[in-house]
Amino acid sequence: MKINNGFALSLVLLIFPVLVNAELIFSAPPREKPDVGEKLYGPIAESLSVMLGEKVVYKHPRDWLTYSMKMRRGDFDIIFDGPQFSAWRMQHIQHVPLVRLEGHLGFFIVAKKDAGLNGIQDLVARKICGLASPNLATIAMLREFKNPVRQPIFVETKGGMKGIFNNIKSGKCDAAVMRDGFYKNILTEEQRAQFTIIWKSKRMPNQTITASKKIPQQLREQVIATLTSQKGSASADGLFKRFSKNSKQFIASENKDYENLNMLLEGVVWGW
Repeated sequence: MKINNGFALSLVLLIFPVLVNAELIFSAPPREKPDVGEKLYGPIAESLSVMLGEKVVYKHPRDWLTYSMKMRRGDFDIIFDGPQFSAWRMQHIQHVPLVRLEGHLGFFIVAKKDAGLNGIQDLVARKICGLASPNLATIAMLREFKNPVRQPIFVETKGGMKGIFNNIKSGKCDAAVMRDGFYKNILTEEQRAQFTIIWKSKRMPNQTITASKKIPQQLREQVIATLTSQKGSASADGLFKRFSKNSKQFIASENKDYENLNMLLEGVVWGW
């Protein structure tokens, strides 16, 4: 019996999924300088190349504008970043969540006890310190203020959580938005005694790796199985040390964890 060549090729592709691209692009936000980014993410790209059977290269975005433009345009095939970006890609460009860091992301707004601030709405026209948008803590806080003329005076702060704490301690701002884990686990009891928590964000999934649907489902499942094992996650040791010190492997992501988180980036004056 003569077999149609096209049918035979389709059958092979179903059994042995392959990628159409000669090169897949892996990226992450420009939080580090290019050489540091290469050290963090380059080994993961090499490991993904083995898992997928296709060359995966890490591309460092020049800045946040470049990152957001290329991400929205679909230039990146595999991305590691915050849950708000992951949710946006799931909603708009058919990315699929694969794995994420252990734990959750959550944020507090704290104020000095003598500042006269009892709730988040008391912050209107008051100074609040935080990291530059689109940092998740900052956009989660700003989402609470629907009216753009009734918002806090945002004081952009460098130096991470320690920089934010130093600013509120020195009186440069009336309140500060910071990681709940930093407040509970890094600040001492004596330091926390000077402040009151006036707002808590919802708990959100930790930073996530998503992939384009151009990568077949069977290969995506293979990546998940590998990265959720300690041996398979060895290439991400540098990433764990930077973002999740107690982790040895990723955990699998679930779509439901990201529901509506895209709205942190949409429908707001300062957002997308």
